[in-house]
Parts: sequence; C-alpha cells; structure tokens
Amino acid sequence: MTTASRLRLGALYVTVVAVWGTTWIAMRAAVATVPPITASGLRFAIAFPLLAVVVARRPGVRLRYPSGRGRLLVLVTLGYFTVPFALMTAGAAAVPSGLAAVLFSSVAILIVVLSVPVLGARISRRQAAGAATAFVALVALIAAQAGFEGAAHPLGALALLAAAAMHATVYVVLKRDAGGISALTLNALPMGLAALLLCGAGIVLEHPRLEAVSGPSILALGYLGAVASVAGFLAYFALLQRLGPIPLSLVFVLFPAIAQVAATLTGEAPMGATSLVLLAVVLAASLSALSGSNPAPHAARGTGRLRLRPASTRA
Repeated sequence: MTTASRLRLGALYVTVVAVWGTTWIAMRAAVATVPPITASGLRFAIAFPLLAVVVARRPGVRLRYPSGRGRLLVLVTLGYFTVPFALMTAGAAAVPSGLAAVLFSSVAILIVVLSVPVLGARISRRQAAGAATAFVALVALIAAQAGFEGAAHPLGALALLAAAAMHATVYVVLKRDAGGISALTLNALPMGLAALLLCGAGIVLEHPRLEAVSGPSILALGYLGAVASVAGFLAYFALLQRLGPIPLSLVFVLFPAIAQVAATLTGEAPMGATSLVLLAVVLAASLSALSGSNPAPHAARGTGRLRLRPASTRA
C-alpha cells in the first residue's frame, strides 16, 4: 500500500469515527425545537436526493431493488430507517450524548449474538465472554446514569437499545438474504421512503410549528442529513472494502469515546467516575467480542457482498 493510499484510508477512518461520534450531539440539537419523528424525516429528506445522485453516478448501481425483493425493501424501510431512527432521535433527547453513543454501539455485539440462531454462525468462547461482559456492564452503566447519577431517562435508554436491536436484526437478515445487492441500493430508496413516512407521521402526530424551529436545529438537521447520512455512510462503505474485521471493529470502540469527549466539550455534564469505569469495561469487552474470528455459517444464503459485521449505514 502506497503512502497516499494509507493517508486516504486514515482520512476515511477518522471521518467515520468523527461523524459517528458527533451524530448524537447533532440529534440533541435537532430535537431542541423540532419534534423527534419530524426531525428524523427531515434528516432523510435532506439525505435522499444527495445519495440518489451518488447512486446515479455509480456504474452498475441501481436505485430500485431487484425484482422479487419487495419484502426486503419493506424490511429495510421500516425496520432499519423508519422505526429505529424515530426511536434513536427520541432517545437522544432523553439521554446524554456520550451514553447514547455507547447504547447504540451495542448493535455490533447484537449482530454477533444474533448471527448464531439466524445464520448458524459459531462464536468463540472469548467472543461469548466479551459479549456477556459488555451487556452486564452496559446494564450497570444505564442503572448508574438513570439512578444515582441521574443523567439519563430509562425510557430513552430503552428506545436506543430497541433501535440497536432492530438494526442488528436487519443486518443479519441482509447477511442471509441480500447477497449481491449493492449497499447503496439497499439504503438509498428506503431512506427516501422513510423520509415520506416519518414526515407524514410527524405532521399528523406532532404538529410541528415551523416558526418555532431554531437556527441551531436547522444546522443540526443539515449535518445529520448531508454529513452523517451521506458522507459518513460513503466513508464507512469504503472502509468495508479495504479493512479487515479487527481494525473495523475499533470503530465501535472509538466513536462512543469520541461522543463522550464531544459532549463534554459542548457543555454536557461529564459522566461520573463510576460510569466512566463502566464505560471502559463496555468498550473493552465489546472489542474482545468483535475482534475474534467467525467461522462461516453452515447454511447462510446470499452471502455475496455483506459481511457479518455491519455492512450498511451509520447512526
């Protein structure tokens, strides 16, 4: 690998970690004056046209799903974009940014766990121990933040964990059923459909008032749409093509740490000593679970392009 290639790879890596780490602050800023369902819809309404242009410029990549994949389109539209991102945006309003990033990073561990019953994959004892330790420490971290440190609302934490579980489920289903479909195709059209569904639901359920929307919320929505949902996705997709599982797994350890630092720098109260220790345990155990090798599943179908690790967009 040439020096220029290494520099490009490093730039992509830094981009993904920085974008994923700062997404949560942007979510909190967006929902300060925009209701969460509406905010999620506007985010995708900004992102979809930009991503559609990228698709149009990529030879051999189509916006529409292949014939006979309608159920997969519905699954990604509802189970990856519409419901989870509404939960994520609502959860981000009730949970500190650093903790929100940690909660959602559990999607990587859930993928490892769900791959066993869904894909017939095998995981090592070290991976199983790492996943179990990460979940126990995560529960303790939520209890600390919602209890004696009082920084997080339990329902907000549950919303983020539910979103992570839905994302993990969609990932393993795509691993099984979506071989040969470009990641751009998998995400672009569902993102546009989710924008329509979420904006429509927001109008009916939340009655957003345009005059109440602040400048910071508009800037945050622009960042979430153009940067987090487009630039972050394209950078991560490029990393998927170039990196092995261990360095890619580090993304899920680094971006929650970056989110915690960014939250503190922007004025949020830092985690207490107990929570910081638990955070370190969660991240270290997650890395242990993610960095092990996964033997190929016994009966997985359609395993062409997608990997066992996350192969789609970011938060």
